[in-house]
Amino acid sequence: MMIVMAWLIYFVLIALVLTGAAAAWEHSARWSGRAARWGWLAALTGSVTLPWLLRLVPERGWTEAVPAVTALRLDALTLTPGASVGSMWGAQDVGVLMWATASVLMLAYVVLLLVRLMRASRRWRVEQMEGGPVLMTAATGPAALGVRRGMVVLPSWVMELESELRSLLLRHERAHVEA
Repeated sequence: MMIVMAWLIYFVLIALVLTGAAAAWEHSARWSGRAARWGWLAALTGSVTLPWLLRLVPERGWTEAVPAVTALRLDALTLTPGASVGSMWGAQDVGVLMWATASVLMLAYVVLLLVRLMRASRRWRVEQMEGGPVLMTAATGPAALGVRRGMVVLPSWVMELESELRSLLLRHERAHVEA
């Protein structure tokens, strides 16, 4: 169990370092007028991939301290007559299996949400509002959508707002897109 905890702490520390780098990137990007979202996208991607890639680097010392979780024992999955299930799975095996299962479920959930969002966006119409394009929806939004070419998404009820409040809402969402 201690090895699993060390491994999880290792992942968290890498994610924290990348978060600090993304925050520094955002600060410098805002100062120079560039989009800040790319630093955060790189940090999220790196938090997932970098710990695994570092496992491939043969360096004496730390490779023995961080276990290779990808090599699960398949012999532990084989049931033999008279064997109890509890004796086959150690705490480390159960922890790794729970972590892997939760990761796969969360990834499947994100993919499902993206598919639903892409299907819904086919019904949205592009309109011009205060000098720029917005996507008008029945009920989705207000939101900023997209990574490369961001768009403002507004629900139809926004048109019922006073012009000053609608302008404020639109400037807020466009600030997200520009970030």
